[in-house]
Amino acid sequence: MSKKVLLLAGLLVVACCITQPHKESQFQKEPVTVSQRSIISLDGEWELLTVKGDLDFKQTKKKAASWEKIQIPHYLWVDKDLHKAWYKCTFSGVKAPKTVLAFDSVNFKCIIYVNDQFVGEHTGGYLPFEVDITDYIQETNELFVGVEDVTAVLKEEAMPDFLDGPQDSILYPVGSGYHIFGIWQSVSIKTYPSVYVEDVFVKTFYRTKMIELEITITNQDKTQRMVKITNQVLNEFEFSEKEITLKASETKVVILTREWNTPVLWSPENPHLYYARTSLVENGTVVDTVDTRFGFREFWIENGKFFLNGISMNVRGSSKHLLGDPWTGDHKNDAEETVTRVKAVHSNALRLHANPYPEVFLDTADEQGVLIIDESALWCLSSQYDLGSDEFWKNAQEHIKTLTKRDRNHPSLVIWSVENEILLCGGDHENRCTSELIHLGDIIKQLDPTRPIMYEGDFDLPNADVINVHYPHEYPEWNVFPNEAYFLDKSATTDIYPHKQFLWDRKKPLYIGEFLWIPVFTPHPHAIFFGDKAFTDHELYRSKAKGEAWKMYIEAFRSQGVNGYCPWNVLEGGDYPTPLSEALDEVFQPFFGFIKEYSTHFFSGQGIERTIVVCNDTYERKEVTVTWSTQQESGESTLVLEPAEYTEVKIRVTAPYVEEIGSFEFSVSIVYDSEVYEIKEVYKVFPREKVTLQGKIALYDPVGETKKILDENKITYELVDTLSVSSEYDLLIIGYHALQKGDIPTVGDPLNLYFQGNILCFEQETLSPFGLSLTDHKASITFERTPVFNLDETDLRYWQDNNLVSKNDIAKPGSGTYLPLIDSGGSGGLEYVSLLDYYHEKGNIVFCQLLVTEKYNKEPMAHYLFQKVMEYALNTKWSPKTLGVIGPSEFLDSLNVEYEKAHDFAYDVIVVMENVDPEELQTFVYKGGVAWLHGLKPSRISEIIDVRFEPVTYMGLPVVVLEDGLTRGLSNQEFYWTEEGTRWWVPLSPDIAQYYISGTGTPLTDPCILLKVNYGKGVFIIDTIQWEHNSMQSARIVSVLLTNLGIHINPPGAILQAETMDIEDVYLGERGRHFYAFYTEGYLGASVNFVHSGVYTFRLYAWADMANNEGAVLELFIDKESVGKIEVTTAGVYTLECSVQKGVHEVGIAFINDYWDPPEEDRNLYVDKIEISYKQRRGISFLIC
Repeated sequence: MSKKVLLLAGLLVVACCITQPHKESQFQKEPVTVSQRSIISLDGEWELLTVKGDLDFKQTKKKAASWEKIQIPHYLWVDKDLHKAWYKCTFSGVKAPKTVLAFDSVNFKCIIYVNDQFVGEHTGGYLPFEVDITDYIQETNELFVGVEDVTAVLKEEAMPDFLDGPQDSILYPVGSGYHIFGIWQSVSIKTYPSVYVEDVFVKTFYRTKMIELEITITNQDKTQRMVKITNQVLNEFEFSEKEITLKASETKVVILTREWNTPVLWSPENPHLYYARTSLVENGTVVDTVDTRFGFREFWIENGKFFLNGISMNVRGSSKHLLGDPWTGDHKNDAEETVTRVKAVHSNALRLHANPYPEVFLDTADEQGVLIIDESALWCLSSQYDLGSDEFWKNAQEHIKTLTKRDRNHPSLVIWSVENEILLCGGDHENRCTSELIHLGDIIKQLDPTRPIMYEGDFDLPNADVINVHYPHEYPEWNVFPNEAYFLDKSATTDIYPHKQFLWDRKKPLYIGEFLWIPVFTPHPHAIFFGDKAFTDHELYRSKAKGEAWKMYIEAFRSQGVNGYCPWNVLEGGDYPTPLSEALDEVFQPFFGFIKEYSTHFFSGQGIERTIVVCNDTYERKEVTVTWSTQQESGESTLVLEPAEYTEVKIRVTAPYVEEIGSFEFSVSIVYDSEVYEIKEVYKVFPREKVTLQGKIALYDPVGETKKILDENKITYELVDTLSVSSEYDLLIIGYHALQKGDIPTVGDPLNLYFQGNILCFEQETLSPFGLSLTDHKASITFERTPVFNLDETDLRYWQDNNLVSKNDIAKPGSGTYLPLIDSGGSGGLEYVSLLDYYHEKGNIVFCQLLVTEKYNKEPMAHYLFQKVMEYALNTKWSPKTLGVIGPSEFLDSLNVEYEKAHDFAYDVIVVMENVDPEELQTFVYKGGVAWLHGLKPSRISEIIDVRFEPVTYMGLPVVVLEDGLTRGLSNQEFYWTEEGTRWWVPLSPDIAQYYISGTGTPLTDPCILLKVNYGKGVFIIDTIQWEHNSMQSARIVSVLLTNLGIHINPPGAILQAETMDIEDVYLGERGRHFYAFYTEGYLGASVNFVHSGVYTFRLYAWADMANNEGAVLELFIDKESVGKIEVTTAGVYTLECSVQKGVHEVGIAFINDYWDPPEEDRNLYVDKIEISYKQRRGISFLIC
């Protein structure tokens, strides 16, 4: 109900002029006779009957016993078995020249009967309408309202979940609240006199100091009437009177203006409200009076900026979404709670998203000083809307008109959002869509020329006053922070609509209407910010990661002068405080400052440049003093900031001189008025020490960058011109960018050509000669997976110069004798390695993608790790052990594990997968052996060692890896699997492990599904992991554990990343960050050099969307000749073997059984990579950095 208070002249019916509380109010018990205007609330107790089939009024009347009592407002949830319902009540009659039933909103169609007579119907949702019942009113009345859900606005019957339903079927804007239906807002009886005020539109103009009233008056009488119009702003002044004559059934619009030099302005800081009283006087008698609430303010755009009452301002936006929102029916309380939460995080604006909201939301914003962006119900459903039909656009136009007229007197409303993402979601498939959207915008401008318009998410249409873009540059697809946040500094292609290069020219305001929603339902992307912690509590770290990204983006937007921005969505996540609310509580403060640079490590005596960004989003001019200090230096700058202005203060300090690693504090105080905004940071400082290395060193360095560093530090080495050097050296160093890019992958033991000792390979652009795959992944935040260098959390993030710590990171191997030492996250989780320890029998190899060479003289940690990585590569020794296997060995075979079938206990390690003699096994372990028990029944294990088992039944509990020598290099991510038969990632479930383990021993995971038990001089290892249920994850778990036990695993000779292969004949597909998605049948190919003729193993990492109870069939080709097929279901490693002749051949994969039966069935294939191994070789392993 709007804040128009409707007064009755000559009658004391004040109680009728006030909307009663939703749940407490009851019907008027006695008939009321009026000659003028009144409102009687019908909110309160009604009765409800849900029905199947048609809304048959006569049949409904007969079902006296089936009704249930409910309270209006009331709504029902759309369900496949529930589409229609009847509501009924009784009310006392009201006799007047015109009596109407007034509904604030009914979703989505209703038919109305009064006293058994059909009186009208209405189709649409969210907005008010009236039905004239003057001719049907009696002293006591019975009202029936039949309602139908969203299926009523379809061209043909469809399931309620029509997001996947028929295309071109919806004929009305339905918004995102399509999941509810019913009489979900207030109902009342309204009476009008014969001549009445139909509408008053109050326009205020700050720049000209004028107020204008646009008054619509209707004569519903059958004779001509003459009335005098009087207007006043209560407690302020009166307008000149105006006399008009209206013919029978005529409506006229009267415009009155006057000057107003000293109004109290409405603003967020002072939401002052006035009432304009409009009265109609006929023959000296007041026949109608309407009070219209308004605020005196003007919002406009000038020189690409927003202005409110002459003050430049920026919009720090928030948004509410009806989709899935559990409405209470108490809209006033909902509105007050929403506005309170918005203001609590310093947001100054609320977008009523995806459809019109109950008007009390705008009333509350008027009263509490929150700006409103008001949006129609034309939301997202571009393929389902019948965008090619005249009927749809006619209905959309009526919807827009009703919304504009309802809300245009609210001073809080500053921008109209014509629609949401219609073009972004594919609306431009219909040629007329864009022009029709523009026409809707023109309608708003015609009905309300006082406010700007924009098209949420649909960029910059010709009549848009504001550029609006959604999700232009999104985490986690972009992961180098804070760099990604500053994407507006240069021309960039938007991630989604309009998918084109965009460089903001500042001629129009830019409003980033939605960003950083991050609609992912696994923890993997949040490893970008939090590494393996992300897998310990998905919801917590999702919010924390969003909060971190929000802060960085908003800092960037504020420092770039972006006019408005709305992170998606602060109202999610439950009661405050949340990580999201805490983030906004910091960066949404009206007066805000931050240090632009993120680096925190400096050399002794280094000059440090800091940029202090100061933003004034208050509504006042501020005189500001910026002071800064370290233990040695201090300084001060003064400046003046106008509203919505920002500036940068450049500061240069010197790091203290130190002889050992230390720290110092850098403090900034920003003083304005009597307030102090403080920033404190602790920086590390490092001495410039010489790099040392003892041993006989060979250096292969065609580029010469690594040689410069070794020469500078007087390190002795011998320069070699080949990788095939003798074993007399302690370490072979392969210098920065020494390997030639462009070589095709080689398989067939190329590493046997190289040095058979320890190798250190600094940053490269290719590692294909070593059977490893480099990616285009860069990282500004990395994590020490295996503690080696005693680093803290700040050491591996935000290195000087450009924040990068690594680039061209290595795709984490799926198997092999490896330990990830330093890794980083992307959209698929911790899939990238910048320091990886890969072992072989005669040494280890270190490939370093950390930028230790590139940033040696710029970043102290690069300098420090250059030394530490060389020491590690020189001194690390691996002691290979022998492995015997008792039981089925197919899984270990798929990993290329080196083992023998055990017929006795003459091995260092034995994997036991079938029953053995308990006493013999105990003796083997007691004397120093290692026995890994896998796949045995719990009762058999308990006969061997004192442990207990409990079935795993609870899904959702994350598995946390505990620190131990056996778990070095293992991450929590390895225990976050896809649910069997799906591609959805889940934490612990019976698909991952059958039993929890307890008893004497050391748990290696929490909860314990992997246990180590010391027994005599040896060790029992017990796991209950379902290796076969997810071979991709299990391969890594088993590989890391075997590596830590000293067991050799032959690595693949070549890795083909599917997303980098050549595409042929794929109608619809997508290159992901770490996979290729086949949405239709097609073929990928790539050339591979096979060194030997013989049998090769192809391990395909893949998963599928199943359809028609079948998985996706993947076919493998050599030179376009089929060599095998496999059915891909859940995520896993699928193995094929075939003979290949020596030489270069094209390896191809194809998806060959696409199936599509919408809306439910759609078979797709996803391929991560192909690992190719020469079956008759003993491989080596690598250490990679």
